[in-house]
Amino acid sequence: MPQISIIVPVYNRAKVLNSTLKAIQAQTFRDWECLLVDDASTDDSWNVLLTFAASDARFVPLKNERQKGACGARNTGISHAKSPILHFFDSDDRMHENLLGELFAGLSDQVDVVTCWTNVINVDSNKIIQKFEHITEGNIHKELLNGKTYVDTNCALIRRDVVDKIGGWSEDCPSFQEWDFHLRLSKVAKYTTLHSHLIDYYVGGNDTISKSLPRAIRGMLYILDKYRGEFLKQALVSYMKQNFATFCRIRLLKGSGEKELSEDFEKKYHKIAPFWVASLVKLLYGVRGVKKAVLPRIANVK
Repeated sequence: MPQISIIVPVYNRAKVLNSTLKAIQAQTFRDWECLLVDDASTDDSWNVLLTFAASDARFVPLKNERQKGACGARNTGISHAKSPILHFFDSDDRMHENLLGELFAGLSDQVDVVTCWTNVINVDSNKIIQKFEHITEGNIHKELLNGKTYVDTNCALIRRDVVDKIGGWSEDCPSFQEWDFHLRLSKVAKYTTLHSHLIDYYVGGNDTISKSLPRAIRGMLYILDKYRGEFLKQALVSYMKQNFATFCRIRLLKGSGEKELSEDFEKKYHKIAPFWVASLVKLLYGVRGVKKAVLPRIANVK
């Protein structure tokens, strides 16, 4: 039985899969299996996966006959995983060759999840434009709620038993899926962080999912609704900030000409937000300079 099961959801990634999978194959820690879950791709992704599986038995191609999204593909991988330790990785990013070995060494009886730091690289210039250096230590649930920390999907090595406790990934979460996953996981798991940049995370190009404003609004409304009680109990200021960001995104959508769609989101927003929160957000939105200073930044949030 391999010690680590790597789970990679794949949808129409034929052009970038080779470099991602070669980086996995080059790991200095070699006791792993890699479950490649094709989520009903319409390009040549499936053939790329079959080629890697034919050359290295540690790669296991799996296929969803209908598209389930990234969370559904990850859950398919979990159901086939043989290892007691899981690592979820995106199909267009790169592991440094020592990633798995260093994360594995960080596990202990007191640690369920080991994270690391990430280089954010522009896919066009191939230059580092940002670094994710979130600290996760111990019980991080409150820090996740109030925005003091975050866990990127690629950077976490996780014990299988704690993933099973929360039932895997929420397949109805439209965006901010890793935030939702670790909000639930942090209730039952202890974390630690390696202060090393061991992943290259690529942004830009033609990936329209992360640029979708309607998807971002759906995801934020989902998070605000699902964790409303916890926000109000533990992180009221963060709840206010997220409400404000969501409200501004809806206004941006309306400003782009999507009036009917934005009105649907606004109706749901007002059902979720307490009256006093909605009123205060409206007041803040009307403050001179807020629209000019804040909205462009919010529009670019992943």
